[in-house]
Amino acid sequence: MGGQNVSPVRRILAVVALALLMAAPEALGRKPSAYLEVDRHAIAAPASAERSLDALGAYLKKAGQSSEDRSRAVYRWITERIAYDTVSYFSGQYTDQSAEAVLKRRTGVCAGYANLYEALASRCAVETVVVSGEVRRDPEDTTNLPLGHAWNAVKIQGRWYLLDSTWGSGYVDYQSRRFTRKFNPYYFLVPPDQLIYSHFPEEKTWQLLSPPRSRAQVDSLPRVGSACFRFDIRPRESRGTLKTDQGLKLKFRAASGVSLMAGLYRNGKELPDSHCLAQVDKDGWAVDVLFPAPGRYKVAIFGKDDPFAERFNYVMEYRVEARRGTTQQFPEISSTFLERKAMLDYPRTLALPPGKKSAFSVYVPAASEVQIINGGKWHPLSRQGQWFRGQAALETGEAKVSARFPGNDQYWTLLRYRVSE
Repeated sequence: MGGQNVSPVRRILAVVALALLMAAPEALGRKPSAYLEVDRHAIAAPASAERSLDALGAYLKKAGQSSEDRSRAVYRWITERIAYDTVSYFSGQYTDQSAEAVLKRRTGVCAGYANLYEALASRCAVETVVVSGEVRRDPEDTTNLPLGHAWNAVKIQGRWYLLDSTWGSGYVDYQSRRFTRKFNPYYFLVPPDQLIYSHFPEEKTWQLLSPPRSRAQVDSLPRVGSACFRFDIRPRESRGTLKTDQGLKLKFRAASGVSLMAGLYRNGKELPDSHCLAQVDKDGWAVDVLFPAPGRYKVAIFGKDDPFAERFNYVMEYRVEARRGTTQQFPEISSTFLERKAMLDYPRTLALPPGKKSAFSVYVPAASEVQIINGGKWHPLSRQGQWFRGQAALETGEAKVSARFPGNDQYWTLLRYRVSE
């Protein structure tokens, strides 16, 4: 179905299903904006056209001359009009999932979505099949419900493509057991090498990959959440399980306006924020992780594309075996640091010595000034382009790196340090 959200302290809200690892594609080379008229036509379907499969198919067929446009029209209508049947899903007592029944009820589970898509697409002269298989278990799913799933393949211009109108329609929260409609254009014509991160068909032919992946290969990939495709997250590291001797650095590319953060977990418990440092770098985003002791950990990545949103969305996770530990920790970073795309050069340690000058270098785009606040004293940093640098002799206690931005007299905390012996 959809994705997962986390609070600012990263307490994960489990949500049904996963999404994909890579970026939202431009289907057949077309930009999403190219579907605006097709989408409008589909959404504007009158009630008279929605009374039967034949009538609806005839209406949607008028969305365009190409099989791609007609495929999109069916996808857009279903994601707009059909709601996920949470009662059936959580009870395991499924209602009739035939195309006719789903159209009449306007609800269904994955099989119903896929059957309805096949029925409407065939009436739009688009060759399509229902693909059955499994999705990978959501890392936060504790329900142990079946992983069976159904989606579709469509033939466009002589080639097969994959789509999932169920996951394109929204998501279901495990805790509230409620469906939230949220259109996901990503699931229309998904590149096969991306869909395999979450969808594993019974017949390997419908992977549309050459050579096809084994289940072991798929299970070795990182676990991903629904925000991955929405935020155009592209990790450099494609292995889901990693080993390290001294810390870990992960790199990601993301869509413009997206902020990332990270959390470190051991034995199901979240460790202090100071074990992770997420920040922009020249290639996108970098996440540095320090492990307090040898052992097995989970590194989870979160993101959001709205600076005013209270929650970060679960993006993906890695399993890590750390062979060594360290007492070193990073300074605590704030949401403002992430949202403003700030970058810390130094100091990168949480603890700073009292009575001695500590050198600071931080990149803060659009900031008017940056100050070190400690012991009631303010220490301004010198501006060098968008970098702010300087030194300050600090007193025992907390030291904050704070910035002021044009049009606002408020100082926003970016980083927190501990000054102690």
